[in-house]
Amino acid sequence: MARIRLINSLTWAASRLPDHNPVQDFSRMKSLRLLDLAPVAAVVIVVGINAVSASDQQTAVQNSAEKWPIFLAQNAVPKEKGNKTAKVNVDKKGVILKGSDAVAYFKEAKPVKGNPEIKSSYQGATYLFASAENKADFDNDPAKYAPQYGGFCAYAVTLGMLGDIEGAEVFAVYNGKLYFCGNETALEEFRADMDRNIEKADRQWLRISKL
Repeated sequence: MARIRLINSLTWAASRLPDHNPVQDFSRMKSLRLLDLAPVAAVVIVVGINAVSASDQQTAVQNSAEKWPIFLAQNAVPKEKGNKTAKVNVDKKGVILKGSDAVAYFKEAKPVKGNPEIKSSYQGATYLFASAENKADFDNDPAKYAPQYGGFCAYAVTLGMLGDIEGAEVFAVYNGKLYFCGNETALEEFRADMDRNIEKADRQWLRISKL
């Protein structure tokens, strides 16, 4: 019964999105995980091999008009009231991007594992670097290299959700900014109309950051 209620809730929420077909969206997103932003207790339900967080649908819609589930983030650092620390997608040690070097995405156009001994902190996240040179570049202008939307799935953010990334390999550098997506399917959806999706994600991120 819990699983039926979850599916009904997701279908209902998706039907409120004018640009998305609820059946197609559920099919695409069922392999992703989401961090529920609603300030109510979440119920974890296993669907296949994935865990999905579900909360009261009315509260969810009120707090995020275009909410739709995608992959539970391992550890999100929330923004506290009166604190400038932003929401960031980090692991249990506070490391972002699964430990990959943020600067390397711009210089080498691929993920490069960072060295735990070469690190910097920015907006509540620890960044690892493959070289001291990359660390220096980051420290000189962290906003230039930091991923958009705190390293969460960019496509999930367009839907008003915080979605985890399976790894640090699914990314795009566009107009000098770094974006990550939960998986290849999400990246394809995000890149299908990049400018429009970025505009949507930016708008949603402003709201998410205030929660």
